[in-house]
Amino acid sequence: MIPLASKYQVLCQAVSHKSFTEAAKVLHHSQSAVSQAVKAVEQEVGLTLVLRKKDGIELTSDGKKVYPYIQNICDAELALAHKTFEMEQLQGGIVRIGTFPTVSCEALATLMKQFKAEHPSVRFVLYQGEYTSIASMLQSGKVEIGFSHLGFCEEFEAVPLFRDPLAAVLPPEHSLAKQSEITLEQFSTEPLIILDEGKRSVIKDAFANVSLSPWLESRVYDCDTIMAMVERGLGASLLYRSYLKDYTGPAVDLPIRERPERHVAITWKRGNVLSYATRKFVDHMADYYRTR
Repeated sequence: MIPLASKYQVLCQAVSHKSFTEAAKVLHHSQSAVSQAVKAVEQEVGLTLVLRKKDGIELTSDGKKVYPYIQNICDAELALAHKTFEMEQLQGGIVRIGTFPTVSCEALATLMKQFKAEHPSVRFVLYQGEYTSIASMLQSGKVEIGFSHLGFCEEFEAVPLFRDPLAAVLPPEHSLAKQSEITLEQFSTEPLIILDEGKRSVIKDAFANVSLSPWLESRVYDCDTIMAMVERGLGASLLYRSYLKDYTGPAVDLPIRERPERHVAITWKRGNVLSYATRKFVDHMADYYRTR
């Protein structure tokens, strides 16, 4: 039996195919059910809308006048069904993300707040890591999506989000701190406290790209710890602008002449079909950075 809400859809299908029989095939209903639905619309509007002929049907003169309004009802029904489906899919959805601290401490938190304002029932589960461990989490299925550097995403699907330049960070009393910028060659002779980025590193690649081998004094996972060490004169560092932009301590940050940077992207395992909530959040992130 045709549901009452779909009788307009039935009429549109019948008119489109100029046949009750063809409409019945498309809708997987009996020809009698299609005829009854069309008759129900006619009774509702008090007009004869279609002429029933041996070789099919066609709109009457009254039907031609009314039909555009019936099409609008059909479009509204489909839009309502689509929106209801979206809301059902997002209800109680979980978004599992592999992230690194320099993204999750601000940018990701902002994006999550915006998304939850529209979809309050969606939950986020975050796993901290670096490029290598996040890639492993994606492969194992522990997370659905993860942040990475676009240049390290060969085996994943990826959506570029934003560029994040590296800056040189020095103790305030350092001899190079008064320069307007610094070169990687100058920096390569300094004892460096570098951010642990895993087996693949944007920082190490920056030096390798200009045939330099830096003096690696320490490798630290946490940016706040690195800054505390730099402030106390234990070495210099290279950190991302996304972290440094809100820093107000005594350490000095300088642009690097070679302009090394990471191109932050959101990635997922190739061939994976993302859950609806996750797909919507990826779209939200892409839209957010596209307009900045």
